[in-house]
Amino acid sequence: GGLGVVLCEKLQKQGYSVIVAARDPIRGKALVDQLHDDSSLNNGRRKHDARFVRYDANEPSTAKDVALALDGRPCAILINNAGVMKTNISDTMKVNLIGPSILTLTLLPSLRKHPNPVVVNVGSSAHLRAEADIDPKTLEDDTYDNDLAVYASSKLGLMHFSQVLRETLWTQQGDSLSTTSPSWRPIVIDAHPGIVWTPLLRNYYGSAAKVVEKLKLSHFIFKSPEVGAGALLSATFFDQTKYEKMLRKQKTYFSNGKSGYGSSESRDMDACRKTWEQIIQPAVMKVAPDECRMISNSVLNV
Repeated sequence: GGLGVVLCEKLQKQGYSVIVAARDPIRGKALVDQLHDDSSLNNGRRKHDARFVRYDANEPSTAKDVALALDGRPCAILINNAGVMKTNISDTMKVNLIGPSILTLTLLPSLRKHPNPVVVNVGSSAHLRAEADIDPKTLEDDTYDNDLAVYASSKLGLMHFSQVLRETLWTQQGDSLSTTSPSWRPIVIDAHPGIVWTPLLRNYYGSAAKVVEKLKLSHFIFKSPEVGAGALLSATFFDQTKYEKMLRKQKTYFSNGKSGYGSSESRDMDACRKTWEQIIQPAVMKVAPDECRMISNSVLNV
């Protein structure tokens, strides 16, 4: 398993009910069964629920199924962990940027029901080598991302999405957004867990990964999913006062569990809004639910 499995396990142990949003029903339901086995019973009922819902970041329309799975309950934490690398360019952009953006916007009404919700967008140090302006044509490009340049751009784009949300939800006045008000301030964080030995990374290294595993070298070179998940969760739990201080200093990028600065390109508001307008917004208008479209329009108009 990768980071998602460990995150679900750790969050349940901390008392959260968990929605396993994943592409593979067999593996997703197996994880839910495992979480149920690990959850103690109280008068015949589990203390903490776990359920599976099929979600594919490459099919943004499935985001509404995650919202339905909440069944009207508030969403306390959303961790956008889906990601691909070393694949075709359009899929890289759709899974790493468009998917999590639409899922977050779709779940904003559920996040609003919680007094202190947190959104964590899983990032990568690869964003440091991406240019500020992201080419919208990448969404239609089916060639291979051989040098991972588009992977880097997709991770920078997700940070642009986070930055616009932060600026909008924390600086807008009145009730101009249908999902927010001056008293509701979600925490939005970008977090790089470090280089973690996950199925994604093993797939990237191909046959070399088999050598690493055969020689049992992975724990010397890479972080384990347990350590990586711990780094992500350290970016999840802190109070609003600390978050406000981080906002003022623009230190909302966590790397290896520590707050710091992302690239200057990730904090360039002109570039951030351009990414939203040219890449995220057209995708939202094409496939997202009506309420999600309205939210995205409101963000752009703030």
